Amino acid sequence: MLTLQFDGLFRNAPQDLNLGENAGFMCYGWVILRDGNVVARGHGGYIRWRDASSNVAEYLGLIEGLEALLDMHAGSGNIEICG
Repeated sequence: MLTLQFDGLFRNAPQDLNLGENAGFMCYGWVILRDGNVVARGHGGYIRWRDASSNVAEYLGLIEGLEALLDMHAGSGNIEICG
């Protein structure tokens, strides 16, 4: 069985930059396990001047992890997804 685990993180931009209330840095990571063994992993980051949040960062991790599963042609078996 495959398991996709993902998480995201958001930090506000420094106030002295005057970028707005939802500006900041988002990063995410994901890992795919097959029967408890790591078979793939990835991470990334974004800087946004608006609409940045921890929810968006986690969503990015989910999307990237799902795309990795597609690249692995893993769509025919059971997949557990944990955020």
